[in-house]
Amino acid sequence: MGFSKAEAVKALTEKLGVSRQAVYYHFKRRGKWQSDFIALKDAQRLLEVKMSRLNYIYREASFQYLHADNSNAKCGFLRVMLAVTLEAPEISENQIGLGDKIIVEIRNHAATM
Repeated sequence: MGFSKAEAVKALTEKLGVSRQAVYYHFKRRGKWQSDFIALKDAQRLLEVKMSRLNYIYREASFQYLHADNSNAKCGFLRVMLAVTLEAPEISENQIGLGDKIIVEIRNHAATM
């Protein structure tokens, strides 16, 4: 038998020094990061790939925004640009998120085995 959800959240908040809201937020978004996390071999490479994808999406959206001929399309491209802008700091090198802290914990645990 494992931990209940409340016990797991409490353990993660204490161990990683993050808020309960951060744990729940990352749990809700696990579909976006779980496959990368499971296949993770090199955290720095994963970061580079994610940032590269976001940069590409932003460049494409801004190009399409400049060449769009109606306001609805321009609004859509601005929305994409905003979403990318909000997503990038979440995975930037300068900010260690919950996923990075978990990776460090796993590596530390693996080193002690």
